[in-house]
Amino acid sequence: MQVKKLKNDGFTLIELLVVIFIMVTLTSVFLVNFGSQSGPRSLTVAKNNLVSNLRRMQSNAISSKDSTVTAPAKYYSLTLNSLIGSYNNYGLKTYDSSNVVTNLSTEQLIAPVIVKQISVTKSDSTTLNPTSIEIFFSVPFARMLLTTSGGGASNDKIRDAVVTITLGRTDSTLTTTLVVNGVSGTITP
Repeated sequence: MQVKKLKNDGFTLIELLVVIFIMVTLTSVFLVNFGSQSGPRSLTVAKNNLVSNLRRMQSNAISSKDSTVTAPAKYYSLTLNSLIGSYNNYGLKTYDSSNVVTNLSTEQLIAPVIVKQISVTKSDSTTLNPTSIEIFFSVPFARMLLTTSGGGASNDKIRDAVVTITLGRTDSTLTTTLVVNGVSGTITP
């Protein structure tokens, strides 16, 4: 008895179509899932970058790092505002003992993330909603002070306040918050 061998020269048209259909289906599911995650991901990255820069300024103040040649540093600060047109940038600065300002860098939030709201709760439980804030960390213990402007706020240095920063996207209602506690010195993402 002789067994015939089947000659297999490749795939049939139906097998190729099934494989292509499976690949297209998996690719479309991946792209839909990837696109839906870009909103929360950009908010998380922007918040983490802001927290990282706040902690960097706090760390510089604790270590008494000198950023200028002329005089020792007195404060390290981060300036942030929620005004339309300048909402994507925030500045990192240092002030020396003679109050000479040195700009360390200007950082950018990831587009389309913006600062939606800044809220300051003072030690006497009054709440301010300024449009601009500068958070200072004093050398050497990184005690937090802040100045505010806009929204009925004054330019006085405020101690022992809690700052809540709300970030959001311009193209959706997604938001996230971070809290800077001036009493305990914690920065909570």
